[in-house]
Amino acid sequence: MKHGVQALRAQKFDEAFLIATMVGIPGDTARVQPARGVKVRGDYFYHADLDYAVGKDVMVRFDPMDPGRVYAEVGGKWVPCLSKYADRSPV
Repeated sequence: MKHGVQALRAQKFDEAFLIATMVGIPGDTARVQPARGVKVRGDYFYHADLDYAVGKDVMVRFDPMDPGRVYAEVGGKWVPCLSKYADRSPV
């Protein structure tokens, strides 16, 4: 069809899509520090699953619109890591 309105495909904005479109940090990885988590842009972000990766480098992505949350890939899954400044209220 050359003219007229075409139907657009709806994009599902699930968690996997949001993580895939987030910004990577310089170097793409951060080292997991004991009892602190990963350091991104001068702040530490933590999730309990990071305890299994202490001393290892993990892939990290962040949403520039939400400075209190980053996602880290631990054990093949992405987990949301929060800073002390994050809003912890459920979405």
